[in-house]
Amino acid sequence: MKVFKNYIFDIVRLYLFWILVFLLSRIAFVISNFDLINAEGVSLHDLFPILYYSLELDLSMASYFMVINFMLLSLDIFVKTSFFQKIVHAIQYVFIFIYLSIVIGEIGLYPEWKMKLNSKALEYLRRPSEILESNKTSDTIWQMLLFIILFVISIYLYKYLVKRYMRKDMAVIIKWLSPIIIILTAGFIFIGMRGGLQEIPISQSQSYFSKYNIVNDISVNTGWNLVYNILKTEKISNSNIFISMDQKEAIVITNELHKIEKDTTISILNTSKPNIIFLIMESWSADMVSSLGGKKGASNSFDELAQQGMLFTHCYSSGNRSQQGLASILGGFPALPITTLTATPEKMRQTETITTRFNDNGYFSAFYYGGSLRYGNIKAYLIHNQFQEIEEEGDISSSIPRGKLGIHDGYMFEYLLNKIDAAKQPFFINYFTMSSHSPYDQPMKNMIDWGDSEDDFHNSFYYSDSCLGDFMKQAKTKDWYKNTLFVIVADHSHQTYTHRSVETADYRHIPLLFVGGALKQEFVNTTYEDVCSQTDIGTTLLKQLKIDADSFYWSKNIMNPYSPKFAYFEINQGFGMIKPNGFVSYDHFANKYNYNTFENDSLRDKVQKEGAAYLQTLFQEFIDL
Repeated sequence: MKVFKNYIFDIVRLYLFWILVFLLSRIAFVISNFDLINAEGVSLHDLFPILYYSLELDLSMASYFMVINFMLLSLDIFVKTSFFQKIVHAIQYVFIFIYLSIVIGEIGLYPEWKMKLNSKALEYLRRPSEILESNKTSDTIWQMLLFIILFVISIYLYKYLVKRYMRKDMAVIIKWLSPIIIILTAGFIFIGMRGGLQEIPISQSQSYFSKYNIVNDISVNTGWNLVYNILKTEKISNSNIFISMDQKEAIVITNELHKIEKDTTISILNTSKPNIIFLIMESWSADMVSSLGGKKGASNSFDELAQQGMLFTHCYSSGNRSQQGLASILGGFPALPITTLTATPEKMRQTETITTRFNDNGYFSAFYYGGSLRYGNIKAYLIHNQFQEIEEEGDISSSIPRGKLGIHDGYMFEYLLNKIDAAKQPFFINYFTMSSHSPYDQPMKNMIDWGDSEDDFHNSFYYSDSCLGDFMKQAKTKDWYKNTLFVIVADHSHQTYTHRSVETADYRHIPLLFVGGALKQEFVNTTYEDVCSQTDIGTTLLKQLKIDADSFYWSKNIMNPYSPKFAYFEINQGFGMIKPNGFVSYDHFANKYNYNTFENDSLRDKVQKEGAAYLQTLFQEFIDL
C-alpha cells in the first residue's frame, strides 16, 4: 500500500507545485505592471480576491499538465527503476520553461495591448527582433532578469516540494488494486480539467469578478487562456474566411443596406427617462407562441401580455446560442459563424454596449440569472457591459430550491421582484430565464402532451410562460410599474414540434414584445409587422431616450419608418438574409443555397450578394477588433 500512498502524494505535490508557480507568475505581473495597475485605480484590496477566483482555472491548467505526469507515474508503479521518474522531472523543467516564457511575453506586451496573451499576440512573439527593437532596453533587461528569477525559484520549488520526495519504493504492489487506483486518479484529473462535474465546462468567466479589466486578466490563468484562444480562434483570427468579393465592394453594399433616407423616430414612450427591464427568455421560439402563429396552449401568459403591449410579429434572432443572443441584444453585434464574440475577450472589449450608455445617463444597471454564467464566457461579457450588479446562482441564498442547472424561473422571478423593489430608479435591469433550457426539470407537472419528441421542451416553455405571467401580475401592483418599459425577447430559438431546420428563417423567428406602464396608450395592443432583428433593440431604445446610438452600426432603429427592413442570421458555414418578401440561406464554403423562397432568380442572387457582403464586412470588423 505504500506504493500507492507515494503515488497519490506525488500527484498532489505536483498540483501544489503548479499552483505556486501560477501564484508567482501573478506576483511578477503585478510587480512589473504596478504603475499601470495603480493608474487604473486598483487597490490592494481589489487584488486579494484573485487568490480565490483564480483557483479553478489554475487547477484546470494544472490538470492538463498532469495528464502526461499521470501516465508516467502510473507506469512507474510497475517497474523497479527510476526511469519514468527521470522523464517526469525533465518534462516539468520543459513545462516550467514554456509556461514562464508565456508569462514573460504577457508581462511585456500587456502595457501596449491591454489584453492577455492570445494567438494574435503570439504571432508577435514569434518575431523576437521586433520585440527587442520596440521594447525599452531597461524593460528587456528587467524581463530577462525576471524570467531567470522565476525559473530559478520554480526549479527550487520543484526540487524541494516534489523531486526530493519522489523515492523509489521497491515494495510489491497489489496487482488487482493498481488499476482501481489509476482509474480513480484519472477520473479526478479529468474532472479537474473540465472544472467540475457540472454540465457546462469551465471558462475564463470563472475567474472574472472585478469591474477592472486588468484585475480579471491577472485572475485568468495565462496558459489556460492562451491554449483556449488558439484552439478557438487561431484559424480565423488573422484572415477573413468569408471573402466572396472585393472588400471595398462589400463595404459599399453593406452601407447601402443600412442607408436611412431620413433620421427620425416615432416616440412610443410616455416618459423621457423610463425604467427599462429586459426579460430575456431562454430558447423561446415563435412556434410556441400562438399570437405569433404558433400552436395554442403553451403561451397563455405571453399572449395576454401581447394584448397589452406592442408585439413585433417578424423578429428574428441572429444566432443560435445564448452568448450570441446576449451580444446581439446588449451590444447590437450580430452573431458570427464558426466563432463567437465572447470566445475572444480581447475582441469583445472593443465593442460597444447599451449598458454603458444607460450607466452614463444615470441608470442603475443589473443582470440576474439563476444558473452559472460561465457558459460561453457570458460572465466576462456582462462584466464588459459594466453592469453595476451581476448575480448568478452562486450569489443567491442556498435556501432557494434549485434544479439541475440552477434556480428555476418561478423562484427567480420572485427574487427579481424583490431586487427591483430595492433598486434605485431609473434602472436598467436584465433577467435571463433558465427553465426552458435542458434538462427541463421544472417544478411543475407536465401540462402538454402533443405526442412529440420535444414535449419536454414544450412543457418547460409552458412553465416559463406561466412564471412570466405571475411575475407581470405582481409587477403591475408596484409603484415603479407606471414608469417602466418591459422588453420581452428570446436569446435564440429552439427545436419544437415543427422540427424546422436551423438554417431556415422560421426557425430563427422569436418573440419580441414591448409592454408596461411607460408605453404610450396608442401603442397598447398593437403590432409591428415589418422584419426586424434582436440586434435592433439597442439602437431602438437609445433613440427613444434620445441617447447617442451612432456607435451601434449593426443595430437599426425599428421606430424609424425609413429604416431598412431586413434581418441577418448566421449559420455554421454561412448566413441567412431575411427580407419582407422572402429569404435565402447560403453555405459560403459549399457555395450553395441551403434554402431560398424567392421565385425570381435575379432577386434571389441580389439578396444572396447582400448577405455575403454583410457577413464579409462583419467578419472583417471582428478580425480587426
